[in-house]
Amino acid sequence: MDVTSAKIVELRVHGVSGTPPEEMLETHHARQEAGDEYSRFFVAVDCFGDKPPDPIEDGNGPHVRSTRLEGFHWGRYTSGNWRQALWLALVPFGMVNAAQFMLSPPSSFRERFFHTLVGGALRLLALGLTATFALAASSISIDLVARQRLATTRLGEALGEGTLLAAGALVAAGAVLVLYRLGRRNTTVRHPPDAADTLGRSLGETSGLTRENFYAGDPDATSLGRLHLAGGWATVALVGSLTDGDAQLATSLSSFVYAASAGLLAALAVLVAVLGDPEHSAPRSWERDSVLENWNRVLQRPAVGLTAASLALAVLLSSVVMLVLRGVNPDNPLAAVDGVSNTLVVVLTATLLVLFAASAGLAHATRHLDAEVPRPFRRYAAGMAAPVVAALGGFLAVGYSAALLLASAELLVDDAAMPKLVEGVTFTWGVSVLLLVAVGLVLGFRTWTDRAWRTERVRRSYGLVYGSGGSGGSDEPTWLTDERVRRIATASAIARVKLGLPVVLVCFSFLGMVLAVLLAIDLMTGVGAPRDALPDEWVEVISRLGALTLIALAGLLMTTARQSLRARDRQRVVNVVWDVVSFWPRSVHPFVPPPYSQFAVQSLRDRIRHHLGTCTEAEPSTTEVADAVVVEAHSQGSFISVAALLWLNPYELSRVGFLTFGSQLQVIFPRAFPAYASYHVLTALDRALEGRWINLFRDTDPIAGPVLSWAHTGEETQQVLRSRRLGPPARTEDPWPLVPDLLPAIRTGRRECGRDWRLLDPSPPDRELHAEPLTSMMQHSHFALSPDWDDAVEWLATRTLDTTSGRTPSVPTPREDVRPESGAATADATDDAGEMMGPVDYQAHD
Repeated sequence: MDVTSAKIVELRVHGVSGTPPEEMLETHHARQEAGDEYSRFFVAVDCFGDKPPDPIEDGNGPHVRSTRLEGFHWGRYTSGNWRQALWLALVPFGMVNAAQFMLSPPSSFRERFFHTLVGGALRLLALGLTATFALAASSISIDLVARQRLATTRLGEALGEGTLLAAGALVAAGAVLVLYRLGRRNTTVRHPPDAADTLGRSLGETSGLTRENFYAGDPDATSLGRLHLAGGWATVALVGSLTDGDAQLATSLSSFVYAASAGLLAALAVLVAVLGDPEHSAPRSWERDSVLENWNRVLQRPAVGLTAASLALAVLLSSVVMLVLRGVNPDNPLAAVDGVSNTLVVVLTATLLVLFAASAGLAHATRHLDAEVPRPFRRYAAGMAAPVVAALGGFLAVGYSAALLLASAELLVDDAAMPKLVEGVTFTWGVSVLLLVAVGLVLGFRTWTDRAWRTERVRRSYGLVYGSGGSGGSDEPTWLTDERVRRIATASAIARVKLGLPVVLVCFSFLGMVLAVLLAIDLMTGVGAPRDALPDEWVEVISRLGALTLIALAGLLMTTARQSLRARDRQRVVNVVWDVVSFWPRSVHPFVPPPYSQFAVQSLRDRIRHHLGTCTEAEPSTTEVADAVVVEAHSQGSFISVAALLWLNPYELSRVGFLTFGSQLQVIFPRAFPAYASYHVLTALDRALEGRWINLFRDTDPIAGPVLSWAHTGEETQQVLRSRRLGPPARTEDPWPLVPDLLPAIRTGRRECGRDWRLLDPSPPDRELHAEPLTSMMQHSHFALSPDWDDAVEWLATRTLDTTSGRTPSVPTPREDVRPESGAATADATDDAGEMMGPVDYQAHD
């Protein structure tokens, strides 16, 4: 193949927050070339909307072939619509749903047993969060608005208290119905991708990203959604049945509503717990065609969900009629809210305890998975990430409910009477805020005390570019002032926080569990509250701090949602969280945004095949077949791209190069989702690409980091630059030995750890011009503006073309480009010799 006449397609995939196509393509104007309303493919155009011709150089520059730049924009799945901005309030639901996909895949009977228990506990917790939302809506509409705000007005006197309470119950039921309608969106998708002869098929059950059911929609979403709808309505009915206290239970209608709503909630809890075993989107707990799976199919029939929703509606209407007839017991007006909220807290706490116990059993049974991979790729908290994230989602849901109650009380009623649960929640949040402040002070003090050696390592890193070695010699650039060095060192220190964040979350989760257990004991027995052991003055201060925090949280939610209705930029910020959370199908909670993975992954896969000319007969073909496609993926887009590449066959992969930048494929995904993007999956993909994979990262990036290497040493002590590399373990005492890193002859500041390129931030200016840097620190963004970007794209494009033509690569590999500086490598570095520029230690984080 004549590489000078080859056609190259650069297919760029953006990351979180719905990056605009113009920004992604680095142009002022972009035009949609293919795709639909959500999966959109753009090309750069001029001011008249015409696509400029592809640049073809004369052979004197670095690029000597025709290149087409195209951008894949998937951001509309999670941002861009004003209704999607309201999803911010559903973050707790999304966290519990994502926790299901953090579980390690089971293989033995013992692992399957614990996996089943964890799945059941997660679904029961999810139902409890739906009941929490329904309880909060009932408390606001029935108690605060109808009883305390409107009952004494002329409207209340005209309609009667019972009618107002009934209307409040219907409003709360309507809020639950809105959540159900949101969960009904996109429960089915087009036919899943063909798995024949793909890399994913060869991996088998190694990754959930290669399972057809993961992209086939949610088979149980309809039934699960109806069960949650029934649970929400039954909660509202239960609140209504208790509005007159124990005295009202003497009537036959009151007794029926109370017994029916309580019994229906208990039955729903059992159904939801067993409905998800085995899951269809998440890894299976049991083998196919087992007795449990056959029983599960019966429960997933639409008739089950319809029957539950119909019964709940009947009980709800009976409760509404009862409210019109009976009203509220003036001697104990909060009996309903207190009774339901206390029971709900006890049930949620017991569910969390079961979840942690079962997760600990599953983590212990699958501990061998961590021994088979390097430390940076091992599971968070030794496999306990799922219960930690689920517990945080539960605590956040209870906090949201209390925040809305407090904020509504402040706005609507003077000296409003609040349920007893609010006191315990405000105290718990006050303690959490104090702990958060303490952790922040410790981290700030450590950063302050380490500032000297951090700034010195920054100087050494730039010294490798200018030959001074960071010693402050005459060759040191004048633009590298003390203030600029301190800013770079501070940004690197902030980037290090992501490595310690899992430990902080585990501590907060443990503290929350202890406080939740004590609160549940206090609600059941009246003793054991942690605030009883503290002076009244301390309790008042802590509770007030927690109340202020919750009110501020509610105000932030309302303000952000309101601003999101008008400002596009605010919508992007609000929906960042859903770019990560809503990737996963509705396996645990149905009231979350529709999963975009089932659309985006297949759309990207089809577009790659379109450019390669390997589409099926049913897919559109092209007359301009590309000789090679370079997929350029940023942040969350790198995870989407990995999933898409797994669905290509060997011939298609042989014509693909892969460039990731700002990627979390080592820092987050293998550790949080070991059943989907494990070390073995990344290694298999790298091997299938035959090394045509380059990753770019910066030490100042607070979100991402390296992917193909770790344990970077030598730079801080002026020793040999070395690192460990992605690949199968060697049959030696050190399965992933340290390998020398390289510095290119043309110094841009990058350090080549194999095909993992560390870029300096900011990029050093041209030494010949002696100019100030024109850019500030980019951190997680604008990698394409780096002077090393074109080198990476050219290396991948040429390597891909040479592989396709069967010739030896005609361009030097990064290792052959090195011209080491004299004195830069003086001695061998040990495994714990230190870390690379900036304070991020990718060698031993866990």
